[in-house]
Amino acid sequence: MESYLQQLKSLQAAESAIVLGNPTADLDSVVSALILAFYSTKSGKPAIAVINIPRSELRLRSDVTTWLKENNIDPELLCFRDDIDLHTLAAQEQLHLTLVDHNELPADDEHLEPFVDRIVDHHKTSDTLRKPADAVIELVGSCCTLVAEHSISHLDEQCARLLYGTILVDTACLDESAGRTTAKDKEIVEKLEAIMHADTSQRSEIFNKLQGFKFDLSALTVEEILSKDMKEVTSHSSRILCPSVLTSPESFFARPDVIQQLEHLLSDANAKMMVLLFIHLENGSPVRHLAIYDPEDWMKDELVSFLNRSELPLSLTPVACPASGVSLYSQAVEYSRKHVLPLLSFFLESSKTPPNSFVDPSSFHSYMRQHQLVEETVNEKLLQDTTEGSDSPPHEAESDSQVAPFEEASEVTTTKKKKGNKKK
Repeated sequence: MESYLQQLKSLQAAESAIVLGNPTADLDSVVSALILAFYSTKSGKPAIAVINIPRSELRLRSDVTTWLKENNIDPELLCFRDDIDLHTLAAQEQLHLTLVDHNELPADDEHLEPFVDRIVDHHKTSDTLRKPADAVIELVGSCCTLVAEHSISHLDEQCARLLYGTILVDTACLDESAGRTTAKDKEIVEKLEAIMHADTSQRSEIFNKLQGFKFDLSALTVEEILSKDMKEVTSHSSRILCPSVLTSPESFFARPDVIQQLEHLLSDANAKMMVLLFIHLENGSPVRHLAIYDPEDWMKDELVSFLNRSELPLSLTPVACPASGVSLYSQAVEYSRKHVLPLLSFFLESSKTPPNSFVDPSSFHSYMRQHQLVEETVNEKLLQDTTEGSDSPPHEAESDSQVAPFEEASEVTTTKKKKGNKKK
């Protein structure tokens, strides 16, 4: 693998397949693209794995960087979206594109669609998808399962371990009750264990280690933690920011100057309010909190009333917050940001009239249908990434991004309309 990464810069993009991962650049996307391109190149078909984010953003994905390093891969050697000009290659008709861990391109890249000649993915497809002749789309728990199946006879121990850990994360350590595991995921994990000379006792150890990597925010600033997975909803010149935060409120608000950072982000985005959605583990079980920062006392009380009257039982209960000016609530653990974002959008949509004239929250589901905003299943289990979406297999209800609480990157947002999906 190292020799492949060392020669990436010397590979001619016009003469190579570009293996493009999902725009969330989560662990499944990065490892899938890397392994697929590596073995394609080894077989005599040069391919460049492209991580579908700017290089500067990789440090925000602590689980990705740490897992790569643990498997002797230097993340600095990877090729990122800002290292290669796909649009110029397309304009010169020299682009050969393989999509991995997604099957449709976002709106900004949709003009690249005619150059897609291969897909390897595990998400639902739209009725309008143009499938190339070489398309492997199967609703398994992890895209790495499909990549491993394709390469199983060639895998070395290093690549097997990369794939192994990723599949365990995506399938909640093959926990059938989590609804993310298929027979093929189990079969591939067993084959990878044979290559690694490992037994089943390593599964929980590696899974828990990777979960720990995901929640390690120690190297990130407050702004980076919030920007890492920030969504927003906008309507009628009003904007609400909604970051997902993978730590406890107590840990987050204990950081210095946190309120100043919240104010700075609101000012930069010209937003009225920030709704922070916290998810962390206590004794191995997920716990959720919702915090509202409304420095101008805009419509916090109206929003809380609105959320509590909605058809989704968020069960918001006030709890003490260590930060002044922030209202903190415990929240039903069953509901991720994928549920809350459409509610926030509905709240803004219905605020054309004075607050006491808001549309009845009970009409939320008709709003969801009207705007084609899809809920994930309420009973979705919670030990999966995050990343991340309601189209995430195999428990389809999409995350995207993604969604169990640790993969909330794909949730609905009203600021950009994109084609495509993600993820878990």
